[in-house]
Amino acid sequence: MTLPVKSDALLRKRIRRFFRDKPALLELISKLETIAPVAVFGGLLRDASVFGMRKFTSDIDLVIEREDDSQFHHLLHDIEHSINRFGGYRLIVGGWCVDLWPLGTTWAIKQGLVVGSNLDVLPKTTFFSCDAIAFDLTRRVLYQSNHYRHWVDERFLDINLLDNPNYLGSTVRALRFLATVEELQVGPRLVDFLRSSLQTFTYDQICSKEASSYSAPILHTGWITKLSLALQHHKSGAKDPCFSFDRSTDGQQLCWPLEGLSRYSSDEELRRSAKVN
Repeated sequence: MTLPVKSDALLRKRIRRFFRDKPALLELISKLETIAPVAVFGGLLRDASVFGMRKFTSDIDLVIEREDDSQFHHLLHDIEHSINRFGGYRLIVGGWCVDLWPLGTTWAIKQGLVVGSNLDVLPKTTFFSCDAIAFDLTRRVLYQSNHYRHWVDERFLDINLLDNPNYLGSTVRALRFLATVEELQVGPRLVDFLRSSLQTFTYDQICSKEASSYSAPILHTGWITKLSLALQHHKSGAKDPCFSFDRSTDGQQLCWPLEGLSRYSSDEELRRSAKVN
């Protein structure tokens, strides 16, 4: 079993080990570094920190510290690529799907929500606190928010930057975290976001979005209903963490507020309580 990293040095080691036997990715990074520093970002670092790299098969996010200019376009000229749905560049390199972003085209910076021209601003741009980390491959430096260590050490998940271009997708991601990560603790901003999202989107919309975005959907309307009822019962203003999670006997991971929701012996009792409160 892979244990969460206890030091930045160990995380850097895991990342270097991941790239070491992937020559096509190393060649791409070296090519990019001829014009500007490059950082790896997103899910690869999240998994490297907590779950290890053996089962990582998702997209790799790279950010280059320059504008989307003619020199960058010239470098990409001989590399097959397309534009992804958020305006970055999608490449297939050595069998890996890579999303490449000039720093100024990342959504939060482009919208003026985060200001900066260096890779160290990347942790400020993410929706989830668990993604608020970047590794500068060129300078070999980690950039991370204070909240990121709470994710690694305590499985504490909250919102880092609320504004984002895909609220439905963020809702799906949040629910998948809740349904799969053991011993997860959820902070107040994420609780408020989920309470709002589950009133904005129908459960069918959420399940349809998941089915179109993930090869192995896991959400279903019954589980979302239980979560929504728990959120209705939850008292605002509670101290962090707002929620903790346990597994039920059928293997589904259910959400209960720390204020004793588990005292209800049936879903019907929970439903009646939610109506009263």
